[in-house]
Amino acid sequence: MRLTVLPLLLAALLMVACSDDTDKKNDQGVTGDQGVADQGPADDKGPTDDKGPAADNGTPDGPVAQKVEDYMPKDNEISGWTEDTSMGKAGVEAGYTKKEIDDIIDGEHDPYDAEGCVGFAREYYKKAISASCNGTVELKIWEMNDAAGAKKMFDADKLDAEQMGGLTFENIPNVTTLGVIADSPPGWRVFAHKNAYILKMKANYDDMGCKDDLKAETITWAQTVTQKLP
Repeated sequence: MRLTVLPLLLAALLMVACSDDTDKKNDQGVTGDQGVADQGPADDKGPTDDKGPAADNGTPDGPVAQKVEDYMPKDNEISGWTEDTSMGKAGVEAGYTKKEIDDIIDGEHDPYDAEGCVGFAREYYKKAISASCNGTVELKIWEMNDAAGAKKMFDADKLDAEQMGGLTFENIPNVTTLGVIADSPPGWRVFAHKNAYILKMKANYDDMGCKDDLKAETITWAQTVTQKLP
């Protein structure tokens, strides 16, 4: 009888021990729960388009440099004045090399080239000043290497017109940076400069009766063009 009970008792103790060991292992929590989810959603990196447009390759903002001819007034930009197609070639004539400019104003360009010129443009305009008088304008603009070169050529042009042409100039108001006008029958002569640009203009009339009216128109021309220049 004792031999039968002893094996049963040992089996029962072994089962209890195994059950307790299994409970301890299971008490460690779910093996898959390693805290990965606590890092937040894997795709939560913020908006993908926060870097600006894809086409923006670092091109600097700001105005694009214009060519000299772009500063020439268009038809009726100065009231009533339109291109004089009877003079020069159709449209604005422009050059950016010595040869191109010489082909437009052969000889006159030499001192500008020597000083350092990077562009030139010329255009002719006309307007009926009155029922009996017509006015014409020839406008030329040089772009020099720098403002000092433009000022130097302005001074040289003015001095030459005074000494060789006998002209007497007066300052034009509201011109940037400086503009002068002189009575030069049958019309008016204008020189002006602003930054690296210098302009020369001849305005002529075909009747003395509109001389003063043309002077006022010419002053408007000088003011308008210098305001257009950078």
